[in-house]
Amino acid sequence: MPGATVSPSTSFEYNAADMHTSADLLKLTVGPLRYRLVAHDAWGRGALARLRENVECVPFDGAADRTVHLLEYVLGREDIQGLESHRLPERLAELVGARCPKERWGVTTDTTGCAAWNRSGTASSVLTYSAQFVEQPACFELPWQAMLMDSVARGGGILHGGLATLNQRGYIFTAPPGGGKTTALSRTPPPWKTMADDAVLIWPAARERFRASALPTWSVLLQRSQAPPGVERWGVATCVDVAGILLLRKARANRLSALEPIVAAQALYRALSEHPRVLANRDPLRKDLFRAACALARAVPAWELELTRRADFWSVLNDAFAC
Repeated sequence: MPGATVSPSTSFEYNAADMHTSADLLKLTVGPLRYRLVAHDAWGRGALARLRENVECVPFDGAADRTVHLLEYVLGREDIQGLESHRLPERLAELVGARCPKERWGVTTDTTGCAAWNRSGTASSVLTYSAQFVEQPACFELPWQAMLMDSVARGGGILHGGLATLNQRGYIFTAPPGGGKTTALSRTPPPWKTMADDAVLIWPAARERFRASALPTWSVLLQRSQAPPGVERWGVATCVDVAGILLLRKARANRLSALEPIVAAQALYRALSEHPRVLANRDPLRKDLFRAACALARAVPAWELELTRRADFWSVLNDAFAC
């Protein structure tokens, strides 16, 4: 498994009595999703503290959609063998409870040292961290893979793109790599407001609508860039109706052209397959994301926005959308 670290088995102790302090628990709303995050050690408590600092943590009443366990954990040799059979390591299985199945778990890793353990149809996940062989640690973490699975189950996904609002209506901005998305969204003039410039959670709502919430920029998590202007804390709980989709293309003149749904669906499918990881062609989630892209393209009007390097293309959007 790429990114897995191997070391002698480390001891793991968990005291349930320690799980009831405010520093160990966080209820987090992300769009329509409700998560209960539980810290099991100092790293987990630090992760929750960073989330509280960087993300608007809106609590919720009632049961959570998923419980996410956070702890520092180094894979032992027996864990590596268990990965081949998609079995949750015994030391992590203690966290999710005896009633939770231990088979058919998948794990994804990234360059920040985090490994996410998830299982379809299971309302628990485990997010672990190991400092060994880390390229650059993240300043805070979200349960990205769980969010992807849960949004797909609702008919949506995580879209590689930006989100800006005008008169409380949301507009998704997406483009191929280097297409000018981040630059464009860094220049939003009032009354436009940039909510996200890298990732957007989308899902279908009533009356054939789609809604969206902003997600943090991955490069900001790695402390390689700044958040978009006006974003002090990521409003992951704020939901807006999606009023339009803008596919950006660099050009010599500013122009806005309506797109047929079939054209928009292709670009949206690409964007939905790129975050929080690039999905392999045979990944089973691709079929669901293709259906989500088609549904979004049918429900929401889309335009191609040809834009120059100057910021005067915003006047084109104001003329088209201001009301």
